[in-house]
Amino acid sequence: MPSGRTVPQGVERLEELVATRKRVKRGDALFRAGDRFESLYAVRLGFLKSTVMSQDGREQVTGFHMAGELVGLDGISTEAHSCDTVASKDTEVCVIPYDRLEEVASSMPVLRNHFHKVMSPRDRA
Repeated sequence: MPSGRTVPQGVERLEELVATRKRVKRGDALFRAGDRFESLYAVRLGFLKSTVMSQDGREQVTGFHMAGELVGLDGISTEAHSCDTVASKDTEVCVIPYDRLEEVASSMPVLRNHFHKVMSPRDRA
């Protein structure tokens, strides 16, 4: 975890949840709309861009993601991703299997509360 940040006690165990690291080359997809949701991804290095296709066939950018951000939250409620997320440059992510995250969070209220905050909608003024 970055120094200088206040991290709730127990959240440092998050590293134990990381199953593997995955490299995504520039232009390659981390996941596509319709792919089955299985994991969240913490961006370690690089940049990702999330897009959806509009009804008239145009690509609409829904987000840019950089190191330290969590990606893949779009798939939690429907168990499928709703957007394409593609590497804008060579990128590395930490793969966090969602079933493992839920299991650990259920036994660690501090971690569960932290993820509820991360996953809640934010003001985007």
